[in-house]
Amino acid sequence: MTIQRQRDADMQHAHQCKEAIKAHEIAMQRQQHQKRIERSEKCKKDLDDKVIEEEQQRTLAEAQVRRMEAEEAYLIEQLQKTQEQQRGAYDGLEQALNYEIMET
Repeated sequence: MTIQRQRDADMQHAHQCKEAIKAHEIAMQRQQHQKRIERSEKCKKDLDDKVIEEEQQRTLAEAQVRRMEAEEAYLIEQLQKTQEQQRGAYDGLEQALNYEIMET
């Protein structure tokens, strides 16, 4: 009878070892799954952050382009006014010179 008890004890011990190994494997799978989820979430967050940063850079670049276009339009307008003034001064000078030639 002691051999039977020893066998039963061995079987029970083997069963407990098997269950412990199975529990450990399940725990490891859960841990690996959790790490994959965390890695995936980190990648998603990094991507979202990058998209937000690129959107901010695009917005800043567009604002700078609008500012430069407005400055360009202002400078073109100033140049046109200056050219008109120069043309008026040149016409006035030419008329004065023509008047002096006609007088002599």
